Amino acid sequence: MRKSFFLLTLIGFLTVGCKKQEQIKGNDKEPDVITHYSSKPIDYLIADNYTLNNEFKTSKGLNLKITSQEQFDKYFKDIQETKANTIDFKKYFVLAFIGITSKTETSFKVESINDKNNKLEIKYCINEIEKPLKEAVYPYSIILIDKKFKTKDIHFVIH
Repeated sequence: MRKSFFLLTLIGFLTVGCKKQEQIKGNDKEPDVITHYSSKPIDYLIADNYTLNNEFKTSKGLNLKITSQEQFDKYFKDIQETKANTIDFKKYFVLAFIGITSKTETSFKVESINDKNNKLEIKYCINEIEKPLKEAVYPYSIILIDKKFKTKDIHFVIH
């Protein structure tokens, strides 16, 4: 009787031990839902032959996605007032950063643009130099991106 009890107990421990070992091995598997993040750098051009329209006013900073010349002309004009610098919206779309008025020299610097999970992530910083200006101005920056990315959501990240 003691031998039978001892044998059954031993079999029970071995069975439980094997099941725990299987559970431990099973934890090495990847979970059913995995989110993979991939990122691809995107090339861009800086458009610096433009200035803000004189009638432009805003009380907050703006990040704009502009997809047509008409929309672009609402905010910007050619510095030389010629149409020689017209943006080819068949090739590009525009991302523009417009800050709040400042009496110090302020600029935007794009650090990176990445295609990240069907979104364009634009990381940029605002550089402010303690150089006083005669009058308050709106800092701005204009970048051109290949139109093949035009349908993607845009995510601006101040870095």
